[in-house]
Amino acid sequence: MSDDTTPPPPEYGSTPPPPPPPGPPQGAYGVPPAPPVPPPYGAPPAGAAGYDAVAAIKYGWSAFTKSPATLLVPAIVIIVAIAVVQIVVQLVLSGLFLSTDDCTLNQLVNDDCGPSFLTRIFVAAVIAGIGGFISQILIAGLIRSSLNIVDGQPALDIGGVLAWASKPAVVTTAAFLAVLSFAGTLFFYLPGIIISFLTAFTMYFVVDKNLSGVEAIKASITFVTSKLGNTIVFMLLGALTIVAGAIACLVGVFVAIPVVLVAAAYTYRVLNDQPVAPLS
Repeated sequence: MSDDTTPPPPEYGSTPPPPPPPGPPQGAYGVPPAPPVPPPYGAPPAGAAGYDAVAAIKYGWSAFTKSPATLLVPAIVIIVAIAVVQIVVQLVLSGLFLSTDDCTLNQLVNDDCGPSFLTRIFVAAVIAGIGGFISQILIAGLIRSSLNIVDGQPALDIGGVLAWASKPAVVTTAAFLAVLSFAGTLFFYLPGIIISFLTAFTMYFVVDKNLSGVEAIKASITFVTSKLGNTIVFMLLGALTIVAGAIACLVGVFVAIPVVLVAAAYTYRVLNDQPVAPLS
């Protein structure tokens, strides 16, 4: 008896059976490819396509609530120092230029007592320039601390924050911004608002890239204008956040400002196609 189990050949003219249907595509070694892993919370896709201004504010708030004292204590010291300087400068300049009782005769033949409109504008411009200079040098350390947070590094303590106020690049950049603020306010405020918007990220480029004042101002203008829609929305949300803090008996400003600074660091990183550390 033969053990040959080979099937007999098909009869002449018959149709061979169809081949089996192909199976589903497989990865290496026959294992189906794994689905993509979603990014962790707080780490959005890089670039403008993955940016959301609301998410930036939420990130800043999450960073604050994660470690309130770390951000709150330096912010209180800096905000109080800026407020004191602004008040002193305003009182001194107002006493020198705005407290006059001299009367002159204007073109409408009405008695016009006190400083002229141009004098008031000049004083406001000087106050804006001096206040802007002090604000920029003091806030540089808070900006560096905010960048540390979005990079997954520890925030700076009050000593580390204040140390940035004496760095040459910070001082010279603050001086340039103060001159621009003075000039913008002198021309009836609107140019000053535009300049403030375009140069909002100047100090971020200084403390992050170690750029000079002029280079950092140019970098900020390019950054803001190239991402104009996103930066406008963020600035509006940031302003609303600070206003909401001011409405809360002014105490909320101490919370709102560090939240907005961290959100701005988030915006700076994402719109520059750089990663943001997730908040664990």
